[in-house]
Amino acid sequence: MRVALQPATLEGDVLQHYRDTIEKPVVFDDHADVLDPAVLSNLHRLFPEGRARMWGVTPGDGDANVGKVARLRAGDFVLFYGRGVLYLAGTVALRWHNRALAARLWTYDRRPVPQTWEHMYALTDVRQVQIPIDEVRPLLGWGPRAVVQGFNIYDGGKAAGLRELCNLALPDEGVLDEGTFEPDALPPPHQPFDGPTDGAREGAVRLEQQQFKRRLGEIGGGRCALCDRPLPLSLLVAAHIKKRAKCSEEERLDFDNVGMLACVFGCDALYERGYVSVSPAGDIMISAKVAEFTEVEAMVQERLKGRRTSWWTPERDRYYQWHRTHRFLRML
Repeated sequence: MRVALQPATLEGDVLQHYRDTIEKPVVFDDHADVLDPAVLSNLHRLFPEGRARMWGVTPGDGDANVGKVARLRAGDFVLFYGRGVLYLAGTVALRWHNRALAARLWTYDRRPVPQTWEHMYALTDVRQVQIPIDEVRPLLGWGPRAVVQGFNIYDGGKAAGLRELCNLALPDEGVLDEGTFEPDALPPPHQPFDGPTDGAREGAVRLEQQQFKRRLGEIGGGRCALCDRPLPLSLLVAAHIKKRAKCSEEERLDFDNVGMLACVFGCDALYERGYVSVSPAGDIMISAKVAEFTEVEAMVQERLKGRRTSWWTPERDRYYQWHRTHRFLRML
């Protein structure tokens, strides 16, 4: 899936637009008079509650944005940028063109020949992130001063890097070590597998892993840092609080603070995928996203709701803070 970068600094008109159509979802039937019936029908199908968060893009000078927006498809991701950070992530549910609706929602911009944000899209799974542009530049091959200056769409390796950085999960995507998943390599759905089941693969080896887990076992006393159940060390994962691939060499060797023990009975996966995190006070944070899955919600409510982890310390919080801003599914 592609990833779009959407410049939208939250000040002036942009801030008001954000409040009107992102913080406050747009009610479809309020605008049925200017919505194409097919678009209205699709919106109701995708959002049975009858409202959705919406944004748009102007045609741009010389229609520079028109071809870019035309590449945007349902399932693609959009990252909003302003004041040096990516601050919002969402998934495109539907894209359409509607000048009248855009003008009603957002009026017109201030260029000599005014334009409105008529190339519109509705977003689902909208959540807050806080990712500095410094972490984005190397993924896109940018220089040290580059910023998001216009609407652009990325695919291939650049999109994969952005998805991994911002924890943007593809449907049915597995989580492989160090974000090596490449969706373009997947076979078409339902295609029979007829290749060999074993193969050779070259890759980096975590040379510190055994010592890392041994040290966490000494610190943690054989208990899961999240659910606090006492378990054999073989059923506890030496988990990195901050994703190992994003740690410096110095951080990787900070055994006492960068890691925690998480059980294989769900806690490790919930933390890795961002369904839970740890607050600046050590409380277990639970994403609203868990409510979409009955069994997951039941497990989280039973084991983690209202818990405070004894693993939290001020020294570890800088690693937990990375997880809160990069991985946690903080839904809007």
